[in-house]
Amino acid sequence: MNDKLNLLIESLKKGPVTFEYTKKDGSTRVATGTLNESFLPQRENDEFELEKASVDTLVGIKYKSLDEYMNENKIELVREDDGKYVFRHKHKKQNENNIMYFDLDKKEFRSFSKDRFIEIISSKELVEVEL
Repeated sequence: MNDKLNLLIESLKKGPVTFEYTKKDGSTRVATGTLNESFLPQRENDEFELEKASVDTLVGIKYKSLDEYMNENKIELVREDDGKYVFRHKHKKQNENNIMYFDLDKKEFRSFSKDRFIEIISSKELVEVEL
């Protein structure tokens, strides 16, 4: 990875960064994003429960197996508790050729191809202040 990309990734981890890249359609995009935890949305507990009997009935009617049900719904089994299945959503795997960032304007995660990166326009490193 080149020095400009390494600097971008390190800067995104430290705070907001305004940068430019070329989109797939050939247009350029100026984005302000970050990977700094203090700017990212708080994730709720990703786990949810469903009645075991209900899931088993649905699997028997519509699917060949519990595994097929989970694959179709992009979920994974965490555990079984008192007649319930506890599932969580599978997280999307990151493409190694892309840079993912949290877009501070759109309030969503976005990504772009590393080879389409143009430049860092500005960055603001967060400084922790002890009170």
